[in-house]
Amino acid sequence: MVRMAYIVVVALVLALPMQAVAATTVIVNGKQAAVPVIEKDGKAYVDIMTLMKLLGGKATYDAANHKVYINGATATTTPQPTKTAAAGTAQLPGENAEFGVVYAMRQSNPVYFTLLRAEYTTQRVCIGDRLFVPKAGEKLLVIHYALQNPQSDQEVLARWDTLRFTVVDAFNINHEQVDYVGDERTGELLDMALKPAQKVEGYTLFTVPAKGVVPKLMVLPGDDGPVLRYDLRGKVTPLSAPYVDPVDDTGAHALDVVPFEMNTPISLEAFDATVEKVEYSDGPVGDQEPEEGGKLAIVTLTVKNQTRENRDIRWDSFIPALFTEDGELLEWYEVLWHATANRLVEQELKPGQTLRVRTLFGMPEGVEPKRLQLRESDEGRTYEVQLP
Repeated sequence: MVRMAYIVVVALVLALPMQAVAATTVIVNGKQAAVPVIEKDGKAYVDIMTLMKLLGGKATYDAANHKVYINGATATTTPQPTKTAAAGTAQLPGENAEFGVVYAMRQSNPVYFTLLRAEYTTQRVCIGDRLFVPKAGEKLLVIHYALQNPQSDQEVLARWDTLRFTVVDAFNINHEQVDYVGDERTGELLDMALKPAQKVEGYTLFTVPAKGVVPKLMVLPGDDGPVLRYDLRGKVTPLSAPYVDPVDDTGAHALDVVPFEMNTPISLEAFDATVEKVEYSDGPVGDQEPEEGGKLAIVTLTVKNQTRENRDIRWDSFIPALFTEDGELLEWYEVLWHATANRLVEQELKPGQTLRVRTLFGMPEGVEPKRLQLRESDEGRTYEVQLP
């Protein structure tokens, strides 16, 4: 980086008579420069207008108000890779940026940027205590990248606004990143000062439509340099079964109703849930009784708090639905009991804590359930298991 020479100016001479100009040599940034100088009483007086022009700045004199205005230059050069830089040579931003290539971003206070990988997901993503979960009709695009300080004499902030990111979806609509960046090592919020040559890896995400490939990523340094553009087509890790539409060959179409199996954990929002069993009773269960000639369906679940905070769990923490083969929706009794006791569940679950629970449905005479659905909120993705 080119640094402006700091010169103590003891007097500003904006108009100099030619006969007063001495032959004093002026050196600016190591080079001789033609700057008018007056020597008087052991001091050198330089023409600030000429000097600032050489330094890339500007000086003006307001005679009416007796003011001198000085605007300093901020000249920089593109930083060069150091011995501790990421593998490869830092390049200038261009139209066709590539994964794994180191780019020098920002003209002032520069930083090295490397896009490491990207993936689609319908699962929750945590950044510190913040939980991000796509709704039905959405998926997440997560990008992973490295930042490095290429400077030798000052620190660089690594946080959510060091660089900004925008993606363009399959419908040509822009989506901004969330205002959070996670530390790849810990999952905590990334907010640190990088020392000279220090490097860190982080991740951030975008909420995008469940359908369609996201073709473009733009890395934005604000008004301080050119934009970096990536073609993401064919380079994002696709969704996997059972979350991906099986007829989609791009791996980018997320299902809104996801099939799952009994005794297999499913990722809802704050909770994971495992459907252990579905049983039937023609007699009362606790204070609930079947209608005449009918039965009760008893669904037993294991739930686990997958967040970093305590979470309340009670009857409305989940929205289950039980259907017949004809698609008839059976009555849900809106209760959540402990798995082995007829006591209502209404408590907090600590991070990582599990709890076995039951809920009930009414079954009219001659009705047989075929599908159980489960989601955590009205807007959440639905999971469906076929019953034997």
